Amino acid sequence: MSLAQAFSEPEWALLSGALRLKHAVDRDTRSLPARALLDDEVCEQLLAALGPVIGSPTQAITASLLAKRFSFLSTGACLYAMSVYDKGLILSLDNSVIEYAHDEGLWTSSMPLDDVTPVGYEPGTREAWRG
Repeated sequence: MSLAQAFSEPEWALLSGALRLKHAVDRDTRSLPARALLDDEVCEQLLAALGPVIGSPTQAITASLLAKRFSFLSTGACLYAMSVYDKGLILSLDNSVIEYAHDEGLWTSSMPLDDVTPVGYEPGTREAWRG
């Protein structure tokens, strides 16, 4: 893995607009580091607080809906950057922030990352990098 050229202004505009990527410093207050969800108590508190906000009848459904939202956000920007710009994003547990903003019946959360520096690949290794 190697560093790729930084995202251009038009690239960042699309990634941070429609695909909802953002710097972690700009995250919503309704967020926490992804690693925090490995703590059972923190995870249960989040699900208990989020359930009534999204109208979920059970903790399992709340977890499912949050996981689907996170999956949507994490794959959108990542796959678009890789496929269209030939640049990767690091979506590690330590680089990702879980944002769970939900307002007026709609998810308003984004995909905050601590480091949004694009990564690339060594010459001749593109297929392995994409896999």
